[in-house]
Amino acid sequence: MNYEQIEEFLHKETPSETWHILHPGKISPAYSNIPICKIGDQQAYYFDFKNTLLNNNMALIKETRYTIIPPHFHKDMEMNYIYEGSCRFTINGRNIFLKKGDICILESNAVHSAEYKGVNDIVINVVFRRSFFINHFFSQVPNQGIVMHFLMDSLLQEHENNKFLIFHTSEREQFHTAFQNLVCTYFNRDQLCRELLDAYIRIVFLELLNTIYDNVLSDYSDYNDRDNDCVFQILNYIEKNCSHCTLIQTAHFFGYNPNYMSNFLKKKTGN
Repeated sequence: MNYEQIEEFLHKETPSETWHILHPGKISPAYSNIPICKIGDQQAYYFDFKNTLLNNNMALIKETRYTIIPPHFHKDMEMNYIYEGSCRFTINGRNIFLKKGDICILESNAVHSAEYKGVNDIVINVVFRRSFFINHFFSQVPNQGIVMHFLMDSLLQEHENNKFLIFHTSEREQFHTAFQNLVCTYFNRDQLCRELLDAYIRIVFLELLNTIYDNVLSDYSDYNDRDNDCVFQILNYIEKNCSHCTLIQTAHFFGYNPNYMSNFLKKKTGN
C-alpha cells in the first residue's frame, strides 16, 4: 500500500459510516455490547482492547465519521492523530479543538468524547499499553543536555496533572511522513510487519521529541505553565555558554537579580 492508496483507503466510506449516514443522530448499535462503568462522578463506556493487543504492541483504528463518540475511557493508552481536517474533543471536562497535524496522547482512564466529524475529518487512533509508551517514548530521551531534561520533567508533570498531552506537528512534514509509513505498514500486514511497526512507532515518537524541542517557545499545550518559556531560554543560554558563563553574568543578561534567578530556576527545575 503506497501513500496514494492509503489516502483512498482512509477516505473510503466504511460500513459503520454508511450506517450513521442512514441513521443521523444515533449512536452505533455496537455500543450495546460495551459496558458502562462509573469513573469519578460520571458514567462512561469502557473500552478494553485486551483481545486486540493480545499479540500486538499496538492497534490502529480510523475513527468513525458522521457521528459523535460518547464519553468513554480505555484500559490502555491512546494516541489520536488528526490526519486531515479537524475535530473537537472533550477530555476530562476540558474542551479541546485539534486540527490537521495535531496529536493528543491520552492516559488510560482519561474520560473523553468527540464531536461530529465530516467527510474530510480523518482521525487515526493508535492504542497501546502504558508500558509500551514508556519504553518507546521516554526511554528515547537523550541522556544529556539540561534543556531536554527540563522539557521532559515539564512534560511528565503535565501528563500527570492533565492525563493527556497535546503536540502540534503541522509544521513538521517529517512527522506526517513517519505516521503515513506507520499506517501503510499496519494495514499492509507485510512479512515483517511487527518489526516494521516497532521501528516506525519509534520514529514517530522521536519526531514528537523533536517537535517538543523545536517548538517549546510556542504554546505546545493549551495548559502549559507560561514560566516554562522563560526557564527554557535561560537553560538554553546556560547550555550554550556553560564553559564561561556565571550566575551573575547570566542574571545580568536576562535582566534578573542573581538571587531571584537562582531561586526561580530551583523552583521550576527542582535543582
